[in-house]
Amino acid sequence: MNYKPRRISQVTKEDSRVSVIGKVMEVGENSFVLQDDSNITEVFSDIHVEKDKLVRVYCSVIEGQLKADVMQDLTGFDL
Repeated sequence: MNYKPRRISQVTKEDSRVSVIGKVMEVGENSFVLQDDSNITEVFSDIHVEKDKLVRVYCSVIEGQLKADVMQDLTGFDL
């Protein structure tokens, strides 16, 4: 499985798997809000994540929405 690196604004319905890097802005029960320098999006996830964390999320794109498959904590990573 290959995940294409994308900015949030570059994700399209034609994508099947993408990786995005951003800051977790809000955390909900089954999703979180991720923001990068291009946009903001909701990511559906059963993976625990903390607000204000910098993360890389490997996602499946399902009907234009992002579903987290794997998450990588990038705390301390210099973008």
